[in-house]
Amino acid sequence: MYEAGTEVEKDPVKAAALYQRGCNGGDPASCSGLGTVYLNGDGVPADPTRAVSLLTQACDRGDPTGCSNLGVMYARGTGVAQDMVKATALYGRGCTAGDSWSCLNLGSMYEHGAGVVQDVAKAAALYEPVCAQGEMKGCYALGVLYEQAPWDKRDPAKAAALYQKACDGGESAGCYNLGVMDLSGSGVAPDAVKAARMFDQACNAGDLAACFNLSVLYDEGTGVVRDKQKAAALHRRACPGGVCPADTANARWQP
Repeated sequence: MYEAGTEVEKDPVKAAALYQRGCNGGDPASCSGLGTVYLNGDGVPADPTRAVSLLTQACDRGDPTGCSNLGVMYARGTGVAQDMVKATALYGRGCTAGDSWSCLNLGSMYEHGAGVVQDVAKAAALYEPVCAQGEMKGCYALGVLYEQAPWDKRDPAKAAALYQKACDGGESAGCYNLGVMDLSGSGVAPDAVKAARMFDQACNAGDLAACFNLSVLYDEGTGVVRDKQKAAALHRRACPGGVCPADTANARWQP
């Protein structure tokens, strides 16, 4: 509660102290929470090495979130030497215990062949229940597989439906990718008006590539009433300091 400011005034220092008390008392979830605050330096000085120790305690005591966050640290080489095989094993432990983020990250490892032999079908099997449980990043990741993964089940129409579900659930990457499909007519009937709406939604959620694409549509009058002034404003928003974003369409989920 104190960490997030839920029903009380946010107080990271107090949150860290409470996590410490709980962890000292043997509560694995408290050790996991304390590990996260040491990782992020939230209320305490950042200390990735201590975060690894605490998350290891939490995971070994059965906390799936601890396993998941520790897996991310091994995958990124934060506080430990990078070890994709160990990261995969930790995601597997968390996923088996019912942690959706662990399943999502494990799916990414199978999708990319990181720490395991690449197996797109296995990745899809991991993403599907995550999506069904309401985690929209799972729907987005599954959509990317159906749109472009190297397997025999590519299905652009199914990808578009998954992007729509992700977008409706607040995952802006789904809005962006669906906008790209709407504009090109890949898997769906071409619909520049809808593409503009999708880019607008993603842009308002902070996706600069979507802002850039929307600026082009306003500059050309494609799917929207031509508006050079609005196009210029969107271009400035998309390209802070004159540096424009790379196209992020079809970017795969990465833990």
